[in-house]
Amino acid sequence: MAKRWSIGDAYVAAHSGTAAERTDIARRYPLFATSTLEEIVAHIPPHVSLRAVEAAMRGEASLEGDAEDQAAETLEATPAAVAPADDTDLDEDIRDLFDDE
Repeated sequence: MAKRWSIGDAYVAAHSGTAAERTDIARRYPLFATSTLEEIVAHIPPHVSLRAVEAAMRGEASLEGDAEDQAAETLEATPAAVAPADDTDLDEDIRDLFDDE
């Protein structure tokens, strides 16, 4: 069965791995094997957040928990609910518009 490469492992193997590893990556992932690091980073899927990558680099979490991180970020960034406006002022303004006619 073919090896399932992580991006990091594949990058290291493609640049300093054994001949068999470099051949495997070049055969299965030719665009990856011939891309620069900048090109690879530019094509990381949008669902992989920077927070998840940072946590993985620290060894704290894997990218599998990324959905939970994004949910937490969304809740942190969501403003508190605004109380509904008093409808009586709106009703009076609407009536004033029609009374002029």
